[in-house]
Parts: sequence; C-alpha cells; structure tokens
Amino acid sequence: KPFAYEELIARVAALLRRTRPQDEGLLRFEALTMDVPAMEVRWESEPIDVTTLEFRLLEYFLINPRIVLSRSRILEAVWDLNAETSSNVVDVYVRYLRQKLDAAGAPPLIQTVRGAGYVLRKQ
Repeated sequence: KPFAYEELIARVAALLRRTRPQDEGLLRFEALTMDVPAMEVRWESEPIDVTTLEFRLLEYFLINPRIVLSRSRILEAVWDLNAETSSNVVDVYVRYLRQKLDAAGAPPLIQTVRGAGYVLRKQ
C-alpha cells in the first residue's frame, strides 16, 4: 500500500516521543524552568499550573529555543497525528501558555512570526 514519506516520519517521531525516557531532567530558558519528570513549570520561583497539553507544548518550545516552529510542525510534535485537529488549536494553546506565563510575571517569551509560526525567544 503506498504511503507518504512525511507521514511515516511524523508517525515514527510521534512513537519516539511517547516512548522517550522520563529522566530528561530540567529544561531552562531565561528564568523559566521545567522539571520534566515532575511535570512542574516555574517562572523564577513562581509555580505555573499547566495542563498536560500545555506542558507538552511548552516542552517543545524549550527543546527548540530561538527556532521558528510552524503550526504544522507543532501539531505533529505535540498533538496525536490520528486526531483531526486544525492549526487553530495551536493558536489557542499558545494563547493559554502566554496568559499563564504573563500571570506568573514572565515577559513575552513565545512570539508570533507572521506567516511562519511561533518562536521561544527573549524580546
């Protein structure tokens, strides 16, 4: 049965993401800290309460700092490829993360790159 090479790569990446070891430790950007095994996020010493999807989205940004990530790339990395999702869901969850980071006192770290996607960088 014929298949699309991009779909195969995306499915393998999704499988690897689901089976990765949970001993990756801490991810940091500026004063933003993510403890992956404990599923905790903090800005300076302020804990930030995030959902599982928000955590995965923020983790993806922290793994790829200063890299412009397209909506489709984020969808493939964070959401299950079998789910029927539109790229609008990325915009919604980025907004949720921005609001929670702002409430914790963080500056705008997740920035929109018009026509390209989003990037985690210092303004």
